Amino acid sequence: MKDFKDFNEFNTINEADFEDDAIKSVDDATSSKQDFEETTEEEETTEEEETKDNNDNDDSEDKEEDTDDDDNDDNDKESDSNMHKALSCLFLSRSQTHYFHLQTESYAEHIALNGYYDAILLLADSLAEAAQGEFGRIKGKIEFTLEDYDNALMMKHFEETLECIRDCQKDNDSVAIANIYDEIEALIMKTQYLLTLK
Repeated sequence: MKDFKDFNEFNTINEADFEDDAIKSVDDATSSKQDFEETTEEEETTEEEETKDNNDNDDSEDKEEDTDDDDNDDNDKESDSNMHKALSCLFLSRSQTHYFHLQTESYAEHIALNGYYDAILLLADSLAEAAQGEFGRIKGKIEFTLEDYDNALMMKHFEETLECIRDCQKDNDSVAIANIYDEIEALIMKTQYLLTLK
């Protein structure tokens, strides 16, 4: 039979073992907690980077959309500007040729100019209405000065009008409006030919 001392020694050994086990458990727990915190920090860093990347992508898309909107606004402004220029050119041409018509002493010129200013008014009206249907109301002041008749000046007027119309339609992408521009060009070239007749 063991005496009380032996029992006490046994208890001491068990307590020591227990303390070692407890320390190991605490160390393991601390280590696990550190591992967990490191993993959590890595995940948070990864999530932050992904969020930043997503925000950067969203910003890029927003910038692209803004750029597209700016491009569309620029195109609309350019279309308005070109249409205003074309109509200014046509209204000037209609009035100037009417004035030449009244001043010329040539019957052939008188008739050719009469045909032109009647027809150009209808085409200018068609162009303006089609453009307003496509782009909205055209606005802007139109001012011009009429010149007295001179044959060379008259022929130069038609050349400049043709050049103006060709320049104004360069950025046009409407087939319907392009067709009206083509009719205007054809009328100007036909009139240039008729004015060469005696």
